[in-house]
Amino acid sequence: MGIFIYSRTLGVAVMAWGMISFGHASDLAAETLLFPSHADRVKKSAEPFGVFAFRLYGGELWEKWIGVQRTLADEIVQLALCNGDRERCVSPAALRFLAIVDNAKAREGRARLGEINRAINLAIHPMSDLARYGEIDVWSSPLLTFTTGTGDCEDYAIAKLVALNQAGIPPDDLRIVIMRATIRG
Repeated sequence: MGIFIYSRTLGVAVMAWGMISFGHASDLAAETLLFPSHADRVKKSAEPFGVFAFRLYGGELWEKWIGVQRTLADEIVQLALCNGDRERCVSPAALRFLAIVDNAKAREGRARLGEINRAINLAIHPMSDLARYGEIDVWSSPLLTFTTGTGDCEDYAIAKLVALNQAGIPPDDLRIVIMRATIRG
C-alpha cells in the first residue's frame, strides 16, 4: 500500500512539475493515438492539459467538494485572523500554511507556483484515506491536512489551490482537475 501511495504522490508531483515547466496549457498541443483528429479542438482549449473541462453540478464528487467548501469558509476566516495577529494565533497548522504562502508571495510567476508546489509536497506525507480515516475517499481541507501532516492526492491538490489563491492567484485561474483512470475503471 505504501508504494502505491508514494507512486500516486510522485505522479501528482511530476504532473505539476510538467505543468510548471511546459507553460500555459494553451501553448501546448496534444493528440491521442485513438483520436488524432481532435487536435484542432485541443489547440483551442485554455483548460488544463489542453482538453475541454466539464463542470460538476451533482453527484458524489460534487458533494465531496461542497463539503470541503463549507470547511474552507471557516478556514479562510481562521487564516485571515492568524495572518492579522500571528502572535495570538492558536493554530500551528495555520501558521505553517501561512509561512508557505508568505514564501510564495516573495516570488513572481512560475517561481510562485513552484514554491507552493514544493513546500506543500514537503509539508504533507502521503497516506491513503483508508489508513487515515478507515474510508476509501475523503476530501480534507488544508488546515485539517496540515494538522495531521498527512493526505492523499486530492488533499495535496486542495491545499495547493487554497495556497495559490492566498498567494494572489485569482480564483478564475485555478482548477481542481479530476481524472478518471478508464483503463482500470
